[in-house]
Amino acid sequence: MEEGRTFAEAFCREYHIPRSWYRPAVFWFSLHRRCILAVPFLKLLNSSHFQYDDALIDHIGRMRHAENVSREILRWDPMSQSGIHWSWKFRISSTRLHEMAEFVLRSSTRRRERERRKSSARLTSPVNA
Repeated sequence: MEEGRTFAEAFCREYHIPRSWYRPAVFWFSLHRRCILAVPFLKLLNSSHFQYDDALIDHIGRMRHAENVSREILRWDPMSQSGIHWSWKFRISSTRLHEMAEFVLRSSTRRRERERRKSSARLTSPVNA
């Protein structure tokens, strides 16, 4: 049985982007909306401000099942960090990230099933002569 695509592969296929754009695209899609304008300033003041977010995005990018992504996001505890990054939510949104991963991985699975049914239908249907 085919194992399926990783979240990163499925995300890039779903949004028609090259693999090298995976992390920045997921980062911007999943940011808290109040944080968008502040990102350039935060990165200028502290280049490692989003290191935990980048690590989470990379980590879930290797996962193949929505349930595993959900578990990892729940396990990732933003409250263990301190400062403006967490208290004002100047970070990615775990809710947005979870919803995106679930949508992308589930649609990738449905697409694979449709392709499998099409190919098996072609093999079993009689050929009109």
